[in-house]
Amino acid sequence: MAIKRIYIELTNRCNLDCEMCFRHTWGTLEGDINLNLLKSIREQVKELPALEQVFLGGIGEPTVHPQFKEAVELFAEYELLITSNGIMSEDNARDNQKFIVPLKNIR
Repeated sequence: MAIKRIYIELTNRCNLDCEMCFRHTWGTLEGDINLNLLKSIREQVKELPALEQVFLGGIGEPTVHPQFKEAVELFAEYELLITSNGIMSEDNARDNQKFIVPLKNIR
């Protein structure tokens, strides 16, 4: 069976503090994936000829990762699926505007 999609959690940090979020119940340290590790993953996925999609998401908010733009650029040749709460600072929104999809295009 060929691998067609990989999941990468850029961070387990979040820019919100939602009362109902299960993140309040765990004792895991918060942190971001290292850019060098992302580059290593990028090199390794070249060995997956059937890979079509890269999913950037997970527990945390991927857009708060300090190298979010670099992560997106690393995997730009694949279809990118990104989960986001859609809440970001003006600076973050300005920095990431080319990655933000207009609401009319969201399915």
